[in-house]
Amino acid sequence: MTAPDTELSKHLSAPALLANAGWLAVILLAALLVVAPIAGSAWGMMAVWSACLAAAVCLVAALVGLLVAERFRRAGNQVGFLLGGLVPRMVIPLAVCLVIHWLGGPLVDGKAVPMLLLFYLVALSVETYLTVSSQKSHVGSR
Repeated sequence: MTAPDTELSKHLSAPALLANAGWLAVILLAALLVVAPIAGSAWGMMAVWSACLAAAVCLVAALVGLLVAERFRRAGNQVGFLLGGLVPRMVIPLAVCLVIHWLGGPLVDGKAVPMLLLFYLVALSVETYLTVSSQKSHVGSR
């Protein structure tokens, strides 16, 4: 890859990254709007707060994963692209999950751990689709 291609890649990837982040946020919000009323009717108001916390944690983790993966993609490091995106998107929600489980209290009663796992799966699916589709378009543009 030559220097002009690298500069062009940097300028073209920022809008795509913002679009991916926007889609991720919209889909997680839609999932929250579906899950929160069901959780509230089944387990009470603390379950709604647990769903909000889970959606926020998974959104932050997915956004960090997208940013790290994009940084490695720009550098042309495919292993870093895969692992750099994987580590934050996996470690952040699971660390929060462990902390909630160890601390106990109302968040455990509000089903925060299952909510985190549910939103983790949603975010992982969406982010995987967005990453693979953006990687396909990046490879196709060479």
